[in-house]
Amino acid sequence: MSLLTDRLQRWFGAASLWLVCFSISCAPFPFGSVGIGAITLWVGVLSAAALLACSQPIGPSQNRLLLGWALLALCWSIVIAVQMAPPNFLGGVLNDPIWKETSRLLGEDIPGSPSTVKMQPVLALGPSLVVFLGSACGLLLGGSGRRGKAVLRAFAWSGLAYAIYGIIAHIVDPTKILTYTKEQYVGELTATFYNRNTAAIYFGCCGAAWLALMLEHIKRRVGLDLDRVALKVLLRSRQTLFNFAALMVCVVAMFMTRSRAGSVASLIGWGVVGASYFHPVLRSRKGILTVLVGSVVGAAIGVQFLGGGLAERIGVEGVSDEGRWYAYQSTWHIIQSAPWLGKGLGSFPWVFPAYRSPNVSVWGVWDRAHNTLLEIAAEVGVPMAAVIVVAWIVIGALLVGKVLRQKGDVTVSAVALGMLVAASLHTMVDFPLQIPAFALVFFVLLGCGLAAPLTRRGARLSTSKQTPN
Repeated sequence: MSLLTDRLQRWFGAASLWLVCFSISCAPFPFGSVGIGAITLWVGVLSAAALLACSQPIGPSQNRLLLGWALLALCWSIVIAVQMAPPNFLGGVLNDPIWKETSRLLGEDIPGSPSTVKMQPVLALGPSLVVFLGSACGLLLGGSGRRGKAVLRAFAWSGLAYAIYGIIAHIVDPTKILTYTKEQYVGELTATFYNRNTAAIYFGCCGAAWLALMLEHIKRRVGLDLDRVALKVLLRSRQTLFNFAALMVCVVAMFMTRSRAGSVASLIGWGVVGASYFHPVLRSRKGILTVLVGSVVGAAIGVQFLGGGLAERIGVEGVSDEGRWYAYQSTWHIIQSAPWLGKGLGSFPWVFPAYRSPNVSVWGVWDRAHNTLLEIAAEVGVPMAAVIVVAWIVIGALLVGKVLRQKGDVTVSAVALGMLVAASLHTMVDFPLQIPAFALVFFVLLGCGLAAPLTRRGARLSTSKQTPN
């Protein structure tokens, strides 16, 4: 009986891993999974994966992480439930004033709602479910270092495939996206995404994965305290050269999007990944200064020689759009009108026009705030946004602590930390985490990075050189 139970446990674990790898590999394909059908599919797949993963052994640290994530999900659920409350809930004191004004204008009694758009919080729940289920899957599977590494490799390889496809498709016909004619970003690479900015941060995070895999291989092969002998060994290593080539493909794809924020945030994320590996040899000021100068010079050379279109766009348009700052001011006015409960999850496109500043360009439709934190505060209130900020800071601190204490394989945690920094910076001026495909990939890997086992034993990097065969 015990043998049968163990075998079923292995099968369930393998099935869960397969479903998660399938999700993060295929989610970007159908236009970033922004359609309701794709979101429904991934909610179903991740639900099955999470149920199967529950059969696996869970350590104390995973239990604490899962409990914290469950409390965050509970807070989110309570806010959504209140926004969907009946008109007479608490005497209607929470109802949005727009319903009373509408009743007055129409001359008839219209039942109110705490949400500006009735039923919209439920209709907009799909991406939130993807986020919470993806994180749960990552936390459940990431406790096994082998499975966490498998998830990371699935992301790296699938991202490389999308980068190659995007480059080829852009060269063949830049006006098409998966056989459909582009309505925007005709001159920029978007691969299978509608938005070039999301494509940029996706390929940037994929590049971070390949960078980490390359550094981990170097660390295991010759150590990170490199000298001439070690460099000669690495130049003869096919795996190192392949990892570097894969990284360069992702770099080219990222720069071809001509996204300013996505590219800059990704470069900073790569710096974080590199620092996660090199921090043991950065004890001196000289070492820190060398890495900082090298990172700046490397980024400048990359932008100049590989990101010509990006450099040209920054030179002509600057590093930011003036219209976004006016949009942020308009979003702040929305927050001030409903600071405690927000206007309702998913209601931003309907609410923003009433608060839209005349200084915002009339070109285009502002269906996003281009700042995820502001949009969260506008839709679900300042208290819930504050809870998310606190959780985000705690997650960052946990990842930093894990990277600094890790003596073994730091790959998954390093990539999770680099992606956290890059996505956090990018989401302050755009909305990558609101695109289901990228959110799925990001939160699965974030969960894997948080749950990655901590190995305190291991050889020092400066003395870990091995004699080449």
